[in-house]
Amino acid sequence: MEIVVLGGARGMGSWAVEDLVTAEGVERVTVADRNVVGLDVWGEVGGEEVHRMACGIGTMREATGLSLSVGTLMLARGEVTVEGGGVYAPEACFDPETFLTRLGAKGIRAYADLEMAQPIL
Repeated sequence: MEIVVLGGARGMGSWAVEDLVTAEGVERVTVADRNVVGLDVWGEVGGEEVHRMACGIGTMREATGLSLSVGTLMLARGEVTVEGGGVYAPEACFDPETFLTRLGAKGIRAYADLEMAQPIL
């Protein structure tokens, strides 16, 4: 059997990889420095219940760090979609098209299908 590990092979994940390498029947273990990202969203559009998904492949450093930098810059520029005080989830504070476009300019791509053939933007 051949196994490909996508991300998570550092820290505690390295113990799992060590176990896989020595497991009976495993001929090869390949560690790819990528993570698979998936997001499912259920909500309402025009009174109708909808389900949307997004996915992509990248490193955790890119996905976390670049999202944080883009969001911070948007916050500093006053590009927020909420008015008044309160506690909001980050995704409720920014225009998603602007946010995803800026992430795309930094090399982060999101897709609307598992085959990654339909880019979101």
